[in-house]
Parts: sequence; structure tokens; C-alpha cells
Amino acid sequence: MPYGPPIQIESSAPSGYIVLALVMAGLNLVLLAVVAGLILYRMRSPGFSTSLSLPALKRGLSTSVIVVMILAFMWLVRDLLIPFGLAFFLASLLDPVVTKMQKRGIPRGRGVGYIFAGIFLGLILAITFVLPRAADQIKAITDHPEQYEKALVDQADVLYNQNLTTAKTLGMKERPSKFIKSAPVTAAATGALNSVKASLMALSGKVLWFVIIPLSLFYFLLDFQVLRAKAISFFPVVTRPNIDKMSAEVVDIFSQYIRGLAKVCLLYGITAMIIAFVVGVPYAIFLGLAAGALYAVPYAGPAIAIAGSGVLALTTGRGGGYATVVVILFLIMHVSFDYGVTPRVVGGSVGLHPLLNVFALMVGATFFGIYGMLLAVPVAACVQMVLLYFFPHLSDRPNISEVAKPAPDELVPRAEALEPQPALD
Repeated sequence: MPYGPPIQIESSAPSGYIVLALVMAGLNLVLLAVVAGLILYRMRSPGFSTSLSLPALKRGLSTSVIVVMILAFMWLVRDLLIPFGLAFFLASLLDPVVTKMQKRGIPRGRGVGYIFAGIFLGLILAITFVLPRAADQIKAITDHPEQYEKALVDQADVLYNQNLTTAKTLGMKERPSKFIKSAPVTAAATGALNSVKASLMALSGKVLWFVIIPLSLFYFLLDFQVLRAKAISFFPVVTRPNIDKMSAEVVDIFSQYIRGLAKVCLLYGITAMIIAFVVGVPYAIFLGLAAGALYAVPYAGPAIAIAGSGVLALTTGRGGGYATVVVILFLIMHVSFDYGVTPRVVGGSVGLHPLLNVFALMVGATFFGIYGMLLAVPVAACVQMVLLYFFPHLSDRPNISEVAKPAPDELVPRAEALEPQPALD
């Protein structure tokens, strides 16, 4: 008896859930590292005893039960906690800015008001001038992909015919139109743009979030230091100074890194948009927004943005020389940011060695993909901070001149001392 086609169940959870889950996972890993380090530090203290009394055991057991019940309740209402979690995370990033304003004599409430005024002004400008044009450009690309496919294929064939000898030497025996049409290039590009479009539509459906997040962020920023002090008060009195110092450094690392990365991505997107406008690349606003967002993804993101600029330049029909010039300009921009702007704005905020930076990015990409690469650097910096706190000698740089200095004469064995002595009668 036929049962018909199987039912396809699609997940409707937006990608923001995944980002939030990874952010919270990274923070939890850092917190676990801090707690483990404090336990190890406590075990190394002279007065530490491994014996547990019955009252202490009961208190620990009851505390564990309460923690498990709280976590179970939070898991049941996890969908309701997402906007509050996002607001608290944003508050932790913006709290150092408010604290600096307080040190300059600005009351905390007024500083929070200044931040909200800046955010509100930026949103008004984006909604008025940028987002509608970007949405129109995305719609134009997704509605007529066959036109851009034909223009791209025609330009690829022209380049192939102009460089036929070189192409055959490289092993390309057929025109690009043969394998470009057979490969799912257009389908992949259209699917990516449609996913962006769907994500924006899903975000617009969370109307209540646009009320909960700003309101919660306002009150979290006002009382962030009070909430932080209250959370630290749950720890034993002996460990509170260490928890206070280390948690402040963790928040500072994440705050500086993400705020610096946001500034660089904004500048990168604006620069890409200006270059596209000047040289006449179509859909300059969409290209600038995409380049700015992709710059946050190390290595892969900028490569996609640069390749995309070349593809859009080819669809104009101005030839391969024009596309080459566009790609070269975007490469120059990218190198200028990588070696000029980004190290000054972001590089000094985490204090990671370049090799550790690359290693952390590879580990993040291996376990969590693109989102892991976004959070790998601040998480690695927090782990480094914890290790340096408990093992300060790891930060000491050896004196090369002292290492290379020859040993003193009294430590060098003399030749006559090494000669065999005559046996005594």
C-alpha cells in the first residue's frame, strides 16, 4: 500500500539562535576555565583540606539541586530568554563605554542616554537611506538571475577566446559556458541570496524583540555594575577579588574585540561601497554591506567579497580588463585594512600572538564553522588571560643575550682536570 512521499520537516529557527548559542557557549567555556583555575589555585593553598564535613556536603548537594532546577527552568523557557540574553550580552559590551563616561564626570544615566541616542540616530539613517536600496538590489539580483548568468557566461567565453593558447596550456579544453552551465553556480548564488532575504524577513517577524531588547538593554546598562556585584557575591568571600578581576578582564576582552571588529567592518563596507560607486560596479550598496559583513569572517569572507566584486564587474560587459582592475582595487583595499587599519583598531585589544591567532581560528572553524571563527579570537584571549593569571612566568620573555653568554670560567671544566690521574701506590 503506497504511503506517498515522506514528510519533510524544515527547521524554522533563524540563524541568530545559532549565533546566540555559540556566544553563550564561548562565555560558559571561559567561566568554566575561570572556576577550574580557581579550584586549582585553592587546592595549592597551604590550608586546603580534602576532607568534607557533613554540613558542607549537605550545603553543596542542596546548592547543586537548586542550580539544576534553575537550569531546567531556563531550558523550558529558553525561547523567551533569547531577547533578554541578547540584551544582556550587548550591555556587557557597552558597559566599558559607560564606565569611561562615568570616569569623565558624566552620570551613568546620561551616558546610557547618549549611547541610545547614537544607536537610534544610526538606525534611522540606515532605515532611511541604506536598507531600502539594499533590499531593492537584493530583489533585483534574485528576481533575474538568468540575465546575470548569461552576461557572466558570455564574458567568460570572450576571455577564453582571447586567451585560447594560455587556456589550453592550463588544461581548459572547453569554453567556460560548458561547465558553468552544468555546475550549480547560479543555484548556489541564488540560494545564498534567498537565505539572506529569508533571514531578514524572519527577523522582521520578531516584532516583539524590537521592544524587549532595547528596553532590557537600557535597564541592564543602568544597573550592570550592581548586577555584576550581586553575581560575584554568590561566590565564597576568599575568591571574590579574583572573580571580580578576572570577570572584568573577560568582559573587557570581548567588549574591545567586538567593538573594534564592528568599527573595522563598518569602515571596510563603506570603503568597498565607495570603490564600487567610483568605478561603476553595479549594486554598490549591496556589495558594500556584504563586504563589511564578510570581513568579520577571517580569510574566507574577504575572498568571497573580492571574488564577488570581480563577478559583478564581469556582468557589466566591459571586458576582463575592467574586472581585473576592480579586483586589484579591492585587493589593495583588503591588504590596507589587514596590515594598516585592523591591527591598530582590533589587534591590540586581545594581545594574542599571530600564531595563536591563526591556531584559534582553525580550531574554531573545525568545531563550530564560521561562527566559531568569529568567537575564536576573544575566547582564546580569555583562556590566555586565565593561564597567565595562574602561571605568570609564561609571559616572561627570555633574555637572549643572557642565554647566549658563555659560561663563567669556574663552570667550564679545565683540560687538565679531564686528564686521567696516575693511580696511587
